[in-house]
Amino acid sequence: EDPVQWLVQRGSHKESRWSRPAAALLAEALAGQAAVERENLICSFQAIHGLTRESATALVRDFGTRKKLQNFLQGERDPVKALSQLVPGLRLPTRVALVTEIAGKEALEFEEYKKRLASINGVTPATALKLSEKFPDA
Repeated sequence: EDPVQWLVQRGSHKESRWSRPAAALLAEALAGQAAVERENLICSFQAIHGLTRESATALVRDFGTRKKLQNFLQGERDPVKALSQLVPGLRLPTRVALVTEIAGKEALEFEEYKKRLASINGVTPATALKLSEKFPDA
């Protein structure tokens, strides 16, 4: 569990609960700078629309740093699909927002390719997906 969140939630009395900055300073003193950096990363991921604390925590647990997640997403042909396997339950708009925020719009090239295929008259989204997987470099 995140030490900063733990300190904020478990103040001895409602009136004397620690503020997030105070809890971060205490966590840093007790657990080190890494604990605060982890909490900051979780909070930055949570700022992405639709990403829950649980999902943000899972990403931080699995990747450790924003840069490692960025490298992973940039290395995937279809990072949106890869996220669905990493964090099941994330809705498509959230996955797209996460890829855009972490890896940049250029990482959505494959997603745009699928959309272009699906926009062709008579091509369903399911067919577009199959075509994009069969002909990824078209």
